[in-house]
Amino acid sequence: MKLEFTARSQLADYEWALYQKYVKRVEVDKEDLQTLSERSTLNGLLRVGLFIGFLAVSAWVTLAVGRYNLWLAVPLLYVYYFFYGFWVAIGHELQHKMVFAKSFDWFSEILFFIVQLFMW
Repeated sequence: MKLEFTARSQLADYEWALYQKYVKRVEVDKEDLQTLSERSTLNGLLRVGLFIGFLAVSAWVTLAVGRYNLWLAVPLLYVYYFFYGFWVAIGHELQHKMVFAKSFDWFSEILFFIVQLFMW
């Protein structure tokens, strides 16, 4: 079996995202892009805290209603599962170390490990 390099231009018919050739990229100023992608520890902590708050409240409400009537807790359990699914997005950004400032990269590693425990 012989393996050969195939140029990307020859693989155009096999690309998964063929629709991209029909999509126009929006022009964004370099300064605006830097402002939008600025890393902030306080902002990251607030967002992670807000997420954990939503997750905790939805879990608590589901358990409280479940003690009253199990069938009423089923839709609320789906709300909890909805929030729980966002662990993947948080884990993804923590993996790239984009949530907190560069000085808090050590905290990103610790939180990434904890998030991975909850995710998997």
